[in-house]
Amino acid sequence: MSKALIFLGAPGSGKGTQAKLLQEKFDFIQISTGDLLRKEVSMGTSLGLKIKSVINSGKLVNNNLVEELLKVNVNEKQNYIFDGFPRSLEQAMFLENFLLSKNIKLLKVFYFEIDINYVIKRILDRKICAICKKEFNITLHKIKNDICPNCNKPSLLVRGDDNEFTIRNRIQVYLEETFPILDFYKKKNKDILIRINAMDAIDVVFQNISTNLSVILNEDKY
Repeated sequence: MSKALIFLGAPGSGKGTQAKLLQEKFDFIQISTGDLLRKEVSMGTSLGLKIKSVINSGKLVNNNLVEELLKVNVNEKQNYIFDGFPRSLEQAMFLENFLLSKNIKLLKVFYFEIDINYVIKRILDRKICAICKKEFNITLHKIKNDICPNCNKPSLLVRGDDNEFTIRNRIQVYLEETFPILDFYKKKNKDILIRINAMDAIDVVFQNISTNLSVILNEDKY
């Protein structure tokens, strides 16, 4: 049976970074609805233009669209990390039924705990390489002149929705519509939720999740 993990947390809490690192170490594929939506935007379709307007406003994209994206990109032959999805109780209920239909077992829900003011600063310091698509923090990685540490070219860009107004809107939406999902999962299974201190350094967070996941996967064998 295929397996799934869910990473929940405020925008900028490090979910995407950890999902990318973990899929390199474990047999899991990262599913970021945000990345899937931005891919649609980059294609410049009429649908992509509508999505761009919603993303830049900090609001949640229509559930029907997100569900269609998942149906196309998820199958019963792989293990998945759902990065930042579900984002509402409605999406949580959809995902529960969707995983059952695909015979995919939800192992754990990791919640990335972080101070909101720190999140805002972290996002405002974030840049993404137009070439290798990797994310960098201009303070942490000591970026100068938008030179990508990986490509060694001036290819770092700010995401269109990484501005303080949009960030605060996204966090407000998160607090109102996403945070209650924690109670949804705790009521389903009090042991399914694992809290992660996302204020720690990236390597410390990675080691913490890796240790937990190794134990979880070992226990799931029996």
